[in-house]
Amino acid sequence: YDYCHTDGQVINAALGGKKLKWNLEDGTQILATAYPNMKELHDNMFKAQRNGKWGIINWNKEEVVPFEFEDVFHDNRGGFVAVMQNGKWGIYELGEGLVLPCARTNPMPNCGNGIFLMPKKGLWDAKTGETIRCDWLQVSRFEDGFSIARKEYSKPFYLINEKNEIQGEEHFMLGFYEKGYWFLRKDYQHWIAFNTETGNFTATYMDSRNYKYTPKDFESGLLLRNHTWIKGDVAWEGDENPEATPYGLIVKKEGKQKLIGRNGIEITQGWHHFVRPVSDEVIMLKREEDSPISYYDYEGNILRNENFDMDAVEEFRNDISIAKIQQGVVDIFGGISFQYQIIFSDGNPVLDELFDGAKILGPNLIAVRREGEYLWELINRRGRSVSKLKFEEVQSPLH
Repeated sequence: YDYCHTDGQVINAALGGKKLKWNLEDGTQILATAYPNMKELHDNMFKAQRNGKWGIINWNKEEVVPFEFEDVFHDNRGGFVAVMQNGKWGIYELGEGLVLPCARTNPMPNCGNGIFLMPKKGLWDAKTGETIRCDWLQVSRFEDGFSIARKEYSKPFYLINEKNEIQGEEHFMLGFYEKGYWFLRKDYQHWIAFNTETGNFTATYMDSRNYKYTPKDFESGLLLRNHTWIKGDVAWEGDENPEATPYGLIVKKEGKQKLIGRNGIEITQGWHHFVRPVSDEVIMLKREEDSPISYYDYEGNILRNENFDMDAVEEFRNDISIAKIQQGVVDIFGGISFQYQIIFSDGNPVLDELFDGAKILGPNLIAVRREGEYLWELINRRGRSVSKLKFEEVQSPLH
């Protein structure tokens, strides 16, 4: 093939000008077409040319915009697209027909949800044919019913809804949308988050180090690069990257930790030396560096204390975890040496042996570096070797 790549769902390829597409799961071919010019659009559709005219087809090669136009704009989101006929632009509803005659010199920017911008004149709704008069020069795509707009290129942005109502009194340098929130830059250091579900500005936070950054999912909340987690109208800040677990988010600050539940409510009151959720009912907690390990329920009731000599515990997988044991011996670099023990969620050891390194690979598969050893060995929960080979490096499987 001239090229071949996949996005994890489909395989895209080209051969001699022919576009090909397969379903990655079962290998069935879902597109094979020989249009000379073709570009993939949104929603599994393609802009294509036939006999000198442009149109849009879907994966089944059905025409959703007929091959009748001199050009078709590349943005078809929201079910509408700009088309050119006789040198003029209009709006076509996919699979239906023209909803705005081709009479404009330039294509109107597609703002999503069937809304198009007429610069300095208004917002035109292709679904109703109504125009909301306004003097915006630029309007971004509407996401969850909100967008940012400004009147001149050098002017600030405002957050607006689809009725052109400005949200709040502040203006912003820029903004972007991600999974239920608009993130808006107030100045060169301060950002504010707007929750599209509640319509509230949720939290102000700082990020002077990075102009571009991407929020990451944590269940239905968000994890930001500047160590702030936002869910609903609550924000939690730390000074290290938070650690996401199946039971909540471990926020870290000044060497201390706390656990925030998936509902955005703090489970552990105050900061602790380390916190580790064992299940959706039990938390392992160490208040200070020299404190014993304690087990709590999610209501804050202590279940029991254990005099474990461990500094930290990794996330529990298949009811077992790796405990970091401080040996109190100065290593060759002048630091305190550590060893590792495999433990059950109740704190009891899976194996009595301590290791220089350990990784949980599966329900009954553990990689260990025995004391003084450089290579990794694969063992089961009983401590028996399951491979004759030893390895320089072992990584946990992704699935």
